[in-house]
Amino acid sequence: MSARPPSPYEHATTRLPHRQKHLANGTGPSETSVPRSSKAERPPPRTRDPIVFGIDFGTTYTGVAWTTSPEPKAADIHLVKNWKSIQYVNAERGKSPTAISYPGPGGLAPAWGYEIPLDVKPIQWFKLLLLDDADLQDHLRDARQLQEARQALTSAGRSAVEVVADYLRCLWAHVLRSVENGTSANFVKNSPFRIVITVPAIWKSYVRERMRQAASLAGLLDPRGPNAEPSDLDFISEPEAAAIATFADMRGGQGLDIKVRSLTGRYSRSNDSAVAYPGL
Repeated sequence: MSARPPSPYEHATTRLPHRQKHLANGTGPSETSVPRSSKAERPPPRTRDPIVFGIDFGTTYTGVAWTTSPEPKAADIHLVKNWKSIQYVNAERGKSPTAISYPGPGGLAPAWGYEIPLDVKPIQWFKLLLLDDADLQDHLRDARQLQEARQALTSAGRSAVEVVADYLRCLWAHVLRSVENGTSANFVKNSPFRIVITVPAIWKSYVRERMRQAASLAGLLDPRGPNAEPSDLDFISEPEAAAIATFADMRGGQGLDIKVRSLTGRYSRSNDSAVAYPGL
C-alpha cells in the first residue's frame, strides 16, 4: 500500500512548536502586530526632506521664503528677492507687487510684478475676485480697484482663477530659479515640495479650493523628484501667520518650526510644520 500523503494540518502542527519558540524569545511575529492591510494603506515614505515654501500671497504685494531644513533656524530661512525690475531700486525689496499685465493677441508672456512697464496699467486686486460678490465686504464690493479689476479680467477674457494662476506661474518660475541659485538645479529637481500659502481668515472653503485650483494650474503641485512624489499644499490664515512671526520676533528673530496641523501624514518629521519668516 502506498504511503498516505502528509496532511497540511500535520505540517501546521509540526511547525507550531517552532513558532511558539520564536514568540517566547521575542524574535517572531507578535499576535498584536498591525495587520498587513493597514500597513499597505500607509503612504510611501519620502525619499528626502522636502523644500518648504512659505508664500504670503497678498492683495497688493506677495513675498516668498523657503528652507531645506526640517527644523529651521533664522539662518536656514531664505527670503526670495532679486526680482526682475525695470527699476534697479526695486530688485532687492522683500516683496513683489501682486500685479500682472497681458500683452495683445499673439504677444509675449504676461509681465508681472516690478517688470511691468510704468506706462502700462496693470491688473491688480484680482486676488479678491476669487470670492463671490455676496461674500465680499460691503466696503470692497463696489471699490474702484475691484471694478477696474473686473473690467480688466473681462477684457483679457480670463477668470479670476486663471489670472491668479498666471501670476503664480510667473512668481513660481522666479522662486525656483532663486532656490536653484541657493542650492543647485539638480537638488531642486529631485526634491519634494511642501508649500504653505497665507489666506484671509474669513475665506470660506470654496475660495481656498479656487486658490488650490490656481496653484495647480500654475504648476506648483506638479509631481517632483525621480519618484514623481506629489507636492503638498497647505493654507494658513493670515492672523495665524502674523502671530507666528511676532513670536519669532520676540525670540530675537529666530525662525520657528511651528506645529500648524497634521494635514498630509505623508512624512513624519515635517508633516505638520510650516515656516514663518519674520516680516514676510
